[in-house]
Amino acid sequence: RATVDGYAVRANPSNRLPRPGDSVRIEFRAEDANQLPVSVTGEVKITREYWWEVWRDSVGREISGDELKRRREASPVWPPAVDLGMKEWTLESRGYRSDAVSTHQVATGTNGIGELKFTPAKDGYFRIAWESPDVWALAGSRQSVTNRIRAECAVWATTGAAELGYRTEGLEIVVDRESFRVGEKAPVMVVTSNPGQWVWLSVDADGLVGQQVFQMMGTTRLVQLDVVERMVPNCFLQAASVTDRKLWRDSKSVVVPPVKNFLTVEITPDQAEHRPGSDGSLNVTTRDWTGEPVAAEVAVSLVDESVFYIQNTLAPDPRQFFFGDRRWSSPSLGSSFDTGVYRRFYRAADGSVRDRDEPEIRGASGLSAGVGGVEISERLMFNAAAPKVAMDSLSLAESPALGQRFGLMPAAMPGRVVITGSLQPEPVAVRQDFRATAFWKPNVVTDKDGKGSVSFRYPDSTTRWQARGVACTSGNQVGLGTNSVATRLPLTVRLQTPRFLTTGDTAIISANLNNNTESPLTVTPTLAAQGVVIAGIVKQGQVNTGPAESVTVPAGGEARVDWQVRAEQSGEAKFTVVAKSPTLSDAMERRLPVVEYGLEQRVARSGKATTDVTIKLALPERRVGPTDFTVTVTPSLAVAMLDALPYLADYPYGCTEQTLSRFLPAVVVRKTLRDLGLDAETVMARTFGGIATNAAGQVSPRLGAKKDLLKLDDMVAAGLQRLYSFQHGNGAWGWWAEGPDDAWMTAYVLWGLRVAQAAGVVVEAERLDRADRWLVEHLATFDSAPDQAAWALHALASGRTQPGRPAIRDLERRAFDRAFSRRADLSAYSQALLALAAQRFGLTESAQTLADALSASAVRDDAPDSSVLYGGALPGASTQATAHWGRTDATWRWSDNGVESTAFVVRALLAASPQSPSISPAVTWLLKNRRGASWSNTRATAITLLALTDYLRTSDELKGEFTFEVQVNGRSLATHSVKPGDALSAPFQLGVPESALVAGTNTVTLLHRSGMAPMYFSVEAKFFNQENPIPPAATDLFVRREYFRLVPVPTLLDGVIDERAPLRGSESIASGDRLEARVILETKNDLEYVLVEDLKPAGLEALSVQSGYSLSAQEVKAEAARRLQSTANASLLDEDRTGRSEGLYVEWRDRRAAIFAGRLPAGVWEILIPYRAETPGQFAALPAVGEAMYAPEIRGNSVGRTLEIREATSE
Repeated sequence: RATVDGYAVRANPSNRLPRPGDSVRIEFRAEDANQLPVSVTGEVKITREYWWEVWRDSVGREISGDELKRRREASPVWPPAVDLGMKEWTLESRGYRSDAVSTHQVATGTNGIGELKFTPAKDGYFRIAWESPDVWALAGSRQSVTNRIRAECAVWATTGAAELGYRTEGLEIVVDRESFRVGEKAPVMVVTSNPGQWVWLSVDADGLVGQQVFQMMGTTRLVQLDVVERMVPNCFLQAASVTDRKLWRDSKSVVVPPVKNFLTVEITPDQAEHRPGSDGSLNVTTRDWTGEPVAAEVAVSLVDESVFYIQNTLAPDPRQFFFGDRRWSSPSLGSSFDTGVYRRFYRAADGSVRDRDEPEIRGASGLSAGVGGVEISERLMFNAAAPKVAMDSLSLAESPALGQRFGLMPAAMPGRVVITGSLQPEPVAVRQDFRATAFWKPNVVTDKDGKGSVSFRYPDSTTRWQARGVACTSGNQVGLGTNSVATRLPLTVRLQTPRFLTTGDTAIISANLNNNTESPLTVTPTLAAQGVVIAGIVKQGQVNTGPAESVTVPAGGEARVDWQVRAEQSGEAKFTVVAKSPTLSDAMERRLPVVEYGLEQRVARSGKATTDVTIKLALPERRVGPTDFTVTVTPSLAVAMLDALPYLADYPYGCTEQTLSRFLPAVVVRKTLRDLGLDAETVMARTFGGIATNAAGQVSPRLGAKKDLLKLDDMVAAGLQRLYSFQHGNGAWGWWAEGPDDAWMTAYVLWGLRVAQAAGVVVEAERLDRADRWLVEHLATFDSAPDQAAWALHALASGRTQPGRPAIRDLERRAFDRAFSRRADLSAYSQALLALAAQRFGLTESAQTLADALSASAVRDDAPDSSVLYGGALPGASTQATAHWGRTDATWRWSDNGVESTAFVVRALLAASPQSPSISPAVTWLLKNRRGASWSNTRATAITLLALTDYLRTSDELKGEFTFEVQVNGRSLATHSVKPGDALSAPFQLGVPESALVAGTNTVTLLHRSGMAPMYFSVEAKFFNQENPIPPAATDLFVRREYFRLVPVPTLLDGVIDERAPLRGSESIASGDRLEARVILETKNDLEYVLVEDLKPAGLEALSVQSGYSLSAQEVKAEAARRLQSTANASLLDEDRTGRSEGLYVEWRDRRAAIFAGRLPAGVWEILIPYRAETPGQFAALPAVGEAMYAPEIRGNSVGRTLEIREATSE
């Protein structure tokens, strides 16, 4: 971090309310912007301050000093009232005057801390002011020498004097220290603006601990408060005073730590500095709160401090964790001043009414002239004497040479290695161990003297290490101690490489040489590499094949040498760099993976055919490894629904709705088995195509529990009895047995019981009749709710298959006519329910009208292989049209649910218009919107199973009989026959041998040899594609990625903002530039648990260093998405987005940004991923990939490209 000033200083007194003659220790702490200590010398001036005011009275005389004091004490209000016609008192001037006490030179040590002891000789208000020059200026920078660093603090020396010369506005509390221990006296000073004020002072700790009311003799009063156990861990001091018709308040929080539970833990290294790879030790000492040694168990760690710039330790301070809960709010104080404003008026000589609280103030400063009401004083610990601290600057700790090079630090940098005398060349040791954790042991035990120690070997890193000890005792005492130790070398070489390489990449590998001595060094660097090819050394942008020349590294400075390398084969690359001077040397080794260029792709074509069909599928010429080419044929897709039967066999229940949500799925399973002529053992033994068996457990822990199908009768019987127990005496149901009647719930249960009857479950007819009568009698309550009327009519009509029942009753007909007349206002869900009711009531014409309206309102996708992102079809995209109804995003209204709406529409169309062309696309959509083997919940799954069972029964797909032949590229590979009932078997699959495949277009022909029944087919190929660039591909998920360079642009109103400049074609980007990858996804269906992996070029680094919920997906309007495919790298504006977004969790990994979305509804979504160009070179940007985690067949990738990063040039 960098700031304007090179460092900052903070001044803190040991106590703020000493007695005259007592010594006060003032601590000065100097740190840079990275909180690293700074050694500096400053001048400290101590002055005794006193407040001075000059007023002009009503006759024009100046009043100040003792006379002003007497006048204030004598007047009940200030300024004093005057007779009518006379001038008001006016304030001429006010402010502090000061008397010099002493001046000192104070230096901060290597730890950045300096001290000054000051003993006030008498009562008074003392100001301690630090001033020092900015180190940057002294080091010869262009900045002015007049740049000064300042800090202040204040001390009030008092024995209880009524006046100290300190002035506040209204009321202020000054506490001697920020914390006290139980049993101590806490000095507290109350300050008011006027003598004679009455003050209420209280101590609160979850209730009043104590309170007192007193009158001020002057403007200050010293109070000694007893610190008691009840105040732990903190308490609040609150004061209130009324003066000049204003209520003044102030409060302070005082910490009272539970010190009896605290341990002092000291971690001391055996020496302050080590060589990398050397042996070292840490000594551990534990003491209790009195300073006595105590045996404890200590978790000791030694970790590279740089890690904590990325991620703070996840283990909190145990003192804070166990005893750190503080009271966070002070008690509130109210008064009539909170609701009223008090003013004082008088009649002037001219007869007008004027406000006496508006005196003319000339030259006033520092205080406000309030006009009544409440004045609340919210101050920090100091008021007028609050320290004016300039904030910190650039961290130079990691590279002291950098500071000297730019004149930011003096030449005599503490800790620099000094080389003296004649030295012989030392042997070269190659550093390989760069662990971030040097040591960790969770159970270091100190003895009865509180002593313990650990030994270890330091890694090869040159860095600063944080030693940390977390201790606890059997007596509930805890503590934390930290320290630091450095590992340094006089000459160091550090390799700068990417985190990985991809075959075909070229990259610049750098050796950074650091001279930590006080003399220049002539250093010869060499680089050896395995697994990559060294093209040569880079000088002035040119690659030279000769050896590296010696370079001169200035004292305390650094230099860099670059090589260009090329990755030609996958595996591991090993780099070894050696730096030698006549007397010193260093070497290090680094290994990094080289990954194979390419991407595993899946392309597929699928559809439905009633005649011979030809499918073409292209395979790239450049592919490696096996190619998995599969042809799948089945007489029906709907049988895949049977995989959901075990999922429905277990569901907890409580209220009526939850009970039915278990009962209904159980009877649906029973009905499905009955309608299809299956038994439970058959379903237990098969997977019908909904989900791979090895993935079942990833979606639901119940998917593998097919044994529950054998318990169907028990579950149905238990659910039925529970529903009986919930029914009210009048035949209705409520949400609970004791709850009020509910028409919607009664209709839901009645329909569920009718479904149970159809499944062969014996239901008491009397209960159905009572529910039926109650619901008919209450149909009029739905006059203003046509959606619920459709729901109730559907439930009533579900019993019209019973013999002897009238087709439709008068009350039902009136309710139907009202709902039908408002059909345009109904949702698709309710229109489908009304169509089903009409069909069963015998109103076939009305049913047909509703079915036609539903077909016309379908949301169809007749080209699912096409994307607005690409303006056409992509390899691997689905080819089966889809149709659906209802909302596909999250909704709380039952009548808006997309899956249930589509399922009921399918049932309505099958009943009223079985030849509708919307039925087959709707079945396809339902199957595509499963989550594994089931749908979003048990109710949606049960309703969908009812629809698909109706479809299987109506479509006759189970009765198909045909023989087909599979030919690939003119070669006959298989002939297969399908007989009635085979649809319930696993689908036919043919693995095509690679000898039958060709690079380019492969032709698969399915020939009907006998019979003309429809067949569903899928042709799929999986391979590792090494084309350059890798083309995009998609199966129900389309991905597009583009890069933009972020250009900072100053604006008049918004400051500096980033503009996106598209990175087109062969355009390069400079090292250090920021850029953004824009990944756009088009989802054809609602998806859950989506993984997006942006495979980044090796030369890029993520801007963020912590994984977490830092990204979001923004939905893009369809028209804006279409503009993207017609205009390359087009920018999106705020108005191009719908405003809907989804939070994303991102993991920043070496090769990729792995982004997880809990859900992505159907639509177009934009994700912006920030990066920084780091390593110069030319790198493969493999495609961004998206997939549904639990439906891996839903997958897509963007096009690949090459990204060039050039060396940054200084301007």
